[in-house]
Amino acid sequence: AQRRADRRQRQLQLDCRCRCRQTIGDVVARTGAAGQADLVHADEPVVRPALAVTLRLRLGALLSGQLGRVDDAISRYREVLDIDPANGDALAALEGLFRQTDRSADLLGILEKRLELAETAEDRRAQQYAIATLSEGPLAEPQRAVDTYVAIVTEFGDEPDALTALDRLYNKL
Repeated sequence: AQRRADRRQRQLQLDCRCRCRQTIGDVVARTGAAGQADLVHADEPVVRPALAVTLRLRLGALLSGQLGRVDDAISRYREVLDIDPANGDALAALEGLFRQTDRSADLLGILEKRLELAETAEDRRAQQYAIATLSEGPLAEPQRAVDTYVAIVTEFGDEPDALTALDRLYNKL
């Protein structure tokens, strides 16, 4: 039984490597990037930054979606952010994975990064509310929630939801 399990595990690993190579090949073919990817090792393509981002995004989606390897997918998305710290696709994917796996502290980091990168007042407001809600709930950091709601009221004026939350939090403190 153990030999069968070991054999099955090796087969799954080979299957994953084949899928990864196929994904790399598909991306290279679709992007017209032939000659830009040079496979030094089977699992380590050396590519230009834009192609590296595309490959890692696709690999992250494959790992999280089809293979259920969330931690490996998170690593690939973080590699994207190492190359392109403002990559919206990687930030959105990480936000979803951190919500799915209840990794609130990691989620807070992503929300703060998205707040830093927000281009519109609506985006800023949405990110601040998300941070305040996370701080008040799963993180159990009421002071951070208060500070965030105060920042919302300071920036956007009388926000009924923020004022209600502040009243609720002040009554708890």
